[in-house]
Amino acid sequence: MKLLFDENISWRIKKKLQNTFPVCLHVSDISPKLLSDTLIWNYAKEHNFIIVTFDEDFVDIQIINGFPPKILWLRGGNKPTNIIVEKIIKYENEIINLFLDKEQGIIEMY
Repeated sequence: MKLLFDENISWRIKKKLQNTFPVCLHVSDISPKLLSDTLIWNYAKEHNFIIVTFDEDFVDIQIINGFPPKILWLRGGNKPTNIIVEKIIKYENEIINLFLDKEQGIIEMY
């Protein structure tokens, strides 16, 4: 399972999650740059990533297009990277289930 972090999440998160989710990318790692939500969406779909985001726009795209890609939607506003890391690790089993479940397309994390 692979996680793709949206631009509003610190790129430093990858290293902090390496032991739990070894395949993580930040959108800034990808070349050419993914400058729109649509490009991020298409990249995640093509390369089988779960999009990790604060952005409700991805939810809207999923409502229209279905999934994949799947979304880990971080709710409750921007949080420090360490708090996000703790939550993602806490939700590890749910994220794995999201990846495997053919009926579920999104997890909301508060």
